[in-house]
Amino acid sequence: MGRGRGRPRKSVPPSPARSPTPLIPTQQDATAASNTNDGSSSVPIEKVEDEGFCSKASSIAPKDLNDPADCKQQDGTKKLWVDVLSGNRNPANGLAMEYVAPTRVNGEVEVEIDAADIASEVKFWETSLIMYVLGGDLSMTAVKQFMTKFWNFAKLPDMFYNEEGYFILRFHSFQDKDDVLMKGPYTIRNMPMILRDWKPDFSLKRDMLRTLPIWVKLPQLPLHLWGVRSLSKIGSAIGNPIVTDECTANKFRVSYARILVEMDVTQELPTDITIKDSAGNKMKQVVEYEWKPLFCDKCQKMGHRCAKDPPPRMEKQWKPKPPEAQPVEQTPLLTDEHMTGKEADTWTEIHRNGKVKGKGTQGDNSHTQVMCSNGGLNKAGKAREIGSRLLSLRPEIVVLIETRVKSAKADSIRNKLRLKGKYLDNYHNHENGRIWLYWDDRAVDIRLVSSTTQMIHCGLYDINGNFLHWFTAIYALNQLEHRRRLWKELEDLHQHQQGPWCIMGDFNNVLRAADRIGGKMVHESEYSDMISMMDKAGLSEMDSLGDYYTWSNKHVNGTIYSRIDRVLGNVDWFQLNLDATLTNLDPGISDHALLCLKGRDKAN
Repeated sequence: MGRGRGRPRKSVPPSPARSPTPLIPTQQDATAASNTNDGSSSVPIEKVEDEGFCSKASSIAPKDLNDPADCKQQDGTKKLWVDVLSGNRNPANGLAMEYVAPTRVNGEVEVEIDAADIASEVKFWETSLIMYVLGGDLSMTAVKQFMTKFWNFAKLPDMFYNEEGYFILRFHSFQDKDDVLMKGPYTIRNMPMILRDWKPDFSLKRDMLRTLPIWVKLPQLPLHLWGVRSLSKIGSAIGNPIVTDECTANKFRVSYARILVEMDVTQELPTDITIKDSAGNKMKQVVEYEWKPLFCDKCQKMGHRCAKDPPPRMEKQWKPKPPEAQPVEQTPLLTDEHMTGKEADTWTEIHRNGKVKGKGTQGDNSHTQVMCSNGGLNKAGKAREIGSRLLSLRPEIVVLIETRVKSAKADSIRNKLRLKGKYLDNYHNHENGRIWLYWDDRAVDIRLVSSTTQMIHCGLYDINGNFLHWFTAIYALNQLEHRRRLWKELEDLHQHQQGPWCIMGDFNNVLRAADRIGGKMVHESEYSDMISMMDKAGLSEMDSLGDYYTWSNKHVNGTIYSRIDRVLGNVDWFQLNLDATLTNLDPGISDHALLCLKGRDKAN
């Protein structure tokens, strides 16, 4: 009988006969299986040893751990989960159990577990850490990539996933586990990672979402209080002390003591404690935290903090459109001045309208970042001159401040600059868009983290998506009170991130009395707040070449020179950029010097 209309039927080769596939045990699993017959139940846990779908779990039949054939099909490819678990309910592949008579108390059946019943299981998990990530669910592949990159000093642990949303990391030795804990805290994809020791009665809601281990600094703690007994008493006033770091234990660093304390994050974290000595003398000891978790009193959840007052209701008013106005689409960067993290990056892409004179290729120059204060870009001649200077430098990143350009004219002014790439700005925080951040997307990628009136904070990545460092563009306001608000925002960024960090821009603030010539005398009150912020955030100023002073009022009489434009960085950033140079170039038509931060050659 002939087949009807349609495509001819494909020939399918017969699939190989499937036999029940026993799961592959690790050596410890086989030992635990042979010694454990108590029949105790546990939360379903999935273990992953590889990025593919080959799984290893316990079995009473020992296998050769080095034989990859057990996890592969006959054609050499890895088995799918359906094949791995095909024999999951086969009695021959499970643990042999025995009947143990339960006890009855007041008519109710009770199962009594002795210490000997769980001894082998406790020993199996005793080198494990519980890992929980605040703010998102991660795949096992993402966690393994993180461990491979940042924990290369230790042998990678076996990884298990629990359906409640946390991972169990079983290390191969106590030393590896302690090394990982000591080098924390960690963030993964801008989300805080919480690590704590596994214990038999572990509960996610009780142990991870309420009490957390936090590294605490005790700056300028008197040296006679560095004994383990004294540190234990001090740590007990904050929470439950766990351990000190190596530098504190061996007194390698005496500027501050660093201890790991388990704390209840639902309560307010103390900022200082009172210490009383044997003579009755009292002193206040400052307490600093390397990371402060956010806890919402309203939602009773960790990882965010709801506003106490609801935002004011916005009402739209329809107005007739002016006939001469040209519609320009402008998407705000953020919906709130302090919103960070999960919002998608918003940018405007600019294409070069004309050809650039001269020769050169993208790979000829080194990594270059430029900060230019313009004094306004509304005049076409000024925009063309600044664009010409920038094109001659061929920078990968440009910070343009003091543009004085309304959002409706932003696209046309950017076209005159003739920089091919993408822009971020803070028009949503200020009507004049005080900061423009440009980057050449053929060389680097910038992802927005947060934006305020005085800064744009973002992450810098290479074209392959690998994180390079944090970058913050600054244009501080003139009033001291406003700048104090900026210093507090930078301190908060330091508390919630880790890794290399570079800050560049116009701080509108001197750092020392010698930073201004002419005008009013410099008082300590002008720079003490900024110095305090730098100390708390671990930031240092980068030395510069060229003119020392970066701003001048350009008056013939009563000339004032000051150093208010600078680059700051933390230790991690300076270590990654040992060959970088900062040059204060001629200001040209601006009253600010053109700052040029040049890194190592791409060829190197």
